[in-house]
Amino acid sequence: MTRFIRSTTLLALFTFLLTDLAHAARLPRKLAAQLQQQKLRQQAVGDLQTAPVPPQIASAHTVFISNQGADQTFPGTAEEAYTALYNSIKAWGRYQVVATPAEADLVFQLRAVAPITNVVSGDDNSPGYTVTSPAFRITILDAHTNVTLWTVTSPVDLGNKAKERNHWYAVDVTNATSRLKVLAGDQLSPTETADLTSQPKYSHKALWVMLGIFGGIAAAGTVAGIITVRNMKNDEKATQDAWCKQDKFFCTNTALAH
Repeated sequence: MTRFIRSTTLLALFTFLLTDLAHAARLPRKLAAQLQQQKLRQQAVGDLQTAPVPPQIASAHTVFISNQGADQTFPGTAEEAYTALYNSIKAWGRYQVVATPAEADLVFQLRAVAPITNVVSGDDNSPGYTVTSPAFRITILDAHTNVTLWTVTSPVDLGNKAKERNHWYAVDVTNATSRLKVLAGDQLSPTETADLTSQPKYSHKALWVMLGIFGGIAAAGTVAGIITVRNMKNDEKATQDAWCKQDKFFCTNTALAH
């Protein structure tokens, strides 16, 4: 009986060993197959070429700029956006800006947009709020066929101080024109490149000074102020994240300074 048990045990161990060895032999083959599949996928992705920009944009000589209005939540008027971009594109000089679509090779349809890109829920102590991502949206059409060739979306950020508004609005307009220049194959000047990588810095210095003055009066006021600062920072981050989702060019070419 003891000899039978011993023989059975040895047979079981031998069978287990053979099974384990067979499994181990299959692993390299399976791993090799997975690596080969991964290599093939990478080669397929590498073989994909960047889609070309329609040549009409670079070869055009004349352009008509139309005003498509503005969203109610856009921080400015449609007329202000249209005038600023009209003058910027005209000063660029690559295209002759004409008075009617019939005279144009391209039509630039401008709309000042501000879609809601995030909703932050409130609580019992503070209401919720929405985050918008203002931008200039320029739709480029072939004037002869009325086919949309491209759409350029350039974020608009005016800072948090009234006296800084005009400066940053000019930067926003420059950024939008710079996107058109890159699309048309023009090189950006050092000044344009510097503006392209700049965004207004949001400063909470004044709020922290206020907290320092009134902090000793009521701890509750200090806590409320800290919560306000946190909400402001969360708002800014949500705006940045929304811009990155909305415009890859913005994430790639701008460095948000905070």
